[in-house]
Amino acid sequence: MALWLPGMTVTAARLNAGILSGRETLDFSTGTTINAAGSGYDQDYIRQHVDVAFPVGFFSSTPIVSVTAHTSVPGVVLEVGYTNPSTTGFTLTGARFSTTATTVDWIAFEL
Repeated sequence: MALWLPGMTVTAARLNAGILSGRETLDFSTGTTINAAGSGYDQDYIRQHVDVAFPVGFFSSTPIVSVTAHTSVPGVVLEVGYTNPSTTGFTLTGARFSTTATTVDWIAFEL
């Protein structure tokens, strides 16, 4: 996507926001248990990840990604984040104290 510069003509291509969103589930029952020793936590926790793919050709440059977890028990989900962003997708990551599956919403947009 092109940056807006003074004097540019408004076109449909420039108005295309290049935004995708979705919802994924991190299944912590099949995740990797991390020993609490040396982690800064007082109990073991579980890490999990899932790969998210964008439609082919949707983004022409690596988009900005934001993720948010849903939980009814504050303090049990330690973190959600992402790694390896590219024009074709990213890896959604998370850590939790329990094996409960956790829904994560994401949005990706190209500037």
